[in-house]
Amino acid sequence: MELAEEVYKSLVAAIKNDTITDENLSGIKRILKAEITTYKKFYEYYKTKDNLIQHRKYTSDMRKSLKRGIERLQLDEDDIYTIIDRHSKIVDMTKDKGMYAVKPRRFDVLFGQRDVEKTHLLCSEYLDDGGKYKMYLKDNTEGTKREKVKYVSNAPDNF
Repeated sequence: MELAEEVYKSLVAAIKNDTITDENLSGIKRILKAEITTYKKFYEYYKTKDNLIQHRKYTSDMRKSLKRGIERLQLDEDDIYTIIDRHSKIVDMTKDKGMYAVKPRRFDVLFGQRDVEKTHLLCSEYLDDGGKYKMYLKDNTEGTKREKVKYVSNAPDNF
């Protein structure tokens, strides 16, 4: 966010002074390149996880979605690494659950897409207070499968 503010201030100053020069533009390009490099390291970390989708290249949609997640949830660097680790862990934990398995999300979907019929981003589900992470963590610590409950009718036998 600091980079975006710096770019904005540089552009406003250049427009006010009517002095858009090559030096101003090169400074802005330097700032934007630094932002791209900063976000790309998270993409590279995501690619180290073998059970997640292996993208061919880093795209602007990935950068935009990560930026959206950082801005809306006030994520820091550790949070992003935690989200990627937990998503990878839950994909591994549920891979044998058939149609209930958690599918690996694309990088841009994980950080930029909202959960179905909810207002929060998918990545928020993997934070410490996220519902998905708590649910799978609880299921994993129980160590047993849920037992089926037998339905007992309170109706009289001659009903």
